[in-house]
Amino acid sequence: DAFLAVANTDQAIRDSELFRQKIGAPKVWLYGESYGTRIVQAYATQFPAAVKGVILDGVVDLTLSAEAFYRRYTLASEQLLAETFALCATIPACQADIPGGAAQVYDDLVARAAAAPLTVPYILTDGSTVQRQLTTALLEATAFNALYSSEGRAEFLRTLAAAGRGNLVPLLQLGYFNMYIDPETEIGMEDPGWFGAAYYAITCSDYGNGSGTPDDRARRILDEAKALAPEAPRLIRSYFLERIACAYWPHQGPDSRPAPYAGGDFPTLVLNGDHDPITPVTMAWSVLDNARNSYGVFMAG
Repeated sequence: DAFLAVANTDQAIRDSELFRQKIGAPKVWLYGESYGTRIVQAYATQFPAAVKGVILDGVVDLTLSAEAFYRRYTLASEQLLAETFALCATIPACQADIPGGAAQVYDDLVARAAAAPLTVPYILTDGSTVQRQLTTALLEATAFNALYSSEGRAEFLRTLAAAGRGNLVPLLQLGYFNMYIDPETEIGMEDPGWFGAAYYAITCSDYGNGSGTPDDRARRILDEAKALAPEAPRLIRSYFLERIACAYWPHQGPDSRPAPYAGGDFPTLVLNGDHDPITPVTMAWSVLDNARNSYGVFMAG
């Protein structure tokens, strides 16, 4: 518990500044991507004299509460998924490959999987066939992960085209790939770039989830999810899964949020894609509205 209390962004900033001083570094350029934009904004605010310039790539708006942050990106992701489905109908090859429409194929699969996991005959490398299950959780995770790039969205649509013809294997394989699951054994594989305990230690310490017991916090989060579900019927898990984990985390972060990032005498360059599902471009606009000496570069699509 003592360690968890300092496994947070604020401590990382103080450690980084101490390191900069110890090596006798001059003013530095700060580059942060996604979560890293939280560190960079807070660092530049606390130690402006140490900063030569700031680059924020895929921006997190620090002023948002946990509820507001997860709501913002869940709704952005839901809109992007709907746009992906609608785009298929405007591309002749995609429309011909999914004549019933991508949205209909996906929604039908989710409805069937909600009644009972879909059984998929899966051929292993030794030639034997095993029966695997495609669940609503895996479907939703696969849909969400597809949103990170135009290539990922195209690949997801191709798996839906196969599913519409009764072949669920490509969709199941994509789910295995996205979730780091060994397709031969269905055992989770280690991602060398991912340390889950550190992720939750920092995320749960940077945001508060309100007062009460862990069960109280979890119930409140689920009630919020139920209220939001009509606006995000396909990706509502994105709103509550991480937050439920944080509701039970041993160390809770503050419920108060910092003031908007104000920039400084140094330049701030804000980079974002307008189809970013996890750090939507609206967060970048919020930073640009408040930060002086700031400039934005945005990628369409």
